[in-house]
Amino acid sequence: MLFLYVFNVKTISIVLIGLIILFSVFGVYITNSLSQSIAVVEDANGKKYIKWVSFNVTYPVLQKAMNLDILSHNKTGYRYNWIEILAYLGAKYGGKFTKYKESDINALIKKLECGEKIEDITKDMKYYSYYLEAYTAVLGEFVGNYKIEVADEQGNVQWQEKYGLKVFSPIATGYHYSDYDDFGAR
Repeated sequence: MLFLYVFNVKTISIVLIGLIILFSVFGVYITNSLSQSIAVVEDANGKKYIKWVSFNVTYPVLQKAMNLDILSHNKTGYRYNWIEILAYLGAKYGGKFTKYKESDINALIKKLECGEKIEDITKDMKYYSYYLEAYTAVLGEFVGNYKIEVADEQGNVQWQEKYGLKVFSPIATGYHYSDYDDFGAR
């Protein structure tokens, strides 16, 4: 009877360990499958389109790309396009910006400054055009020309044209929004 009890405990332990290993491997497979950042599907006519894209661009990457774009706006020579930079990095990292290294963006900038065109640099990148399309849809109007009222020393207000970040939060300071039912998650 004691032997039967020990055998069952050992058997159960082995089965549990096997299940833990199986679920761990299966969990890694599921995690890797779900962590894709782009889903491309084909319709009945054979045309491919983007079904969804995860926008996982980190703040440091956004800031660096935006600053490069803004600083190059009034320079002679090459003007950087922050969305093209982000699309390049998105295609390079498979949309997983946790892999970001500043050396990658610096290498891209060097190539562009040496006269290479972004089209030539990205011609062999399978998903560059998809990331360019998706990031343009998300960020297309965030950076550009805008006019702002500026007061001079005499208090006269005039409109001044500028180039830079031109979006803002539509939620005023002090009026927090916390109802997420519209987004499907709480």
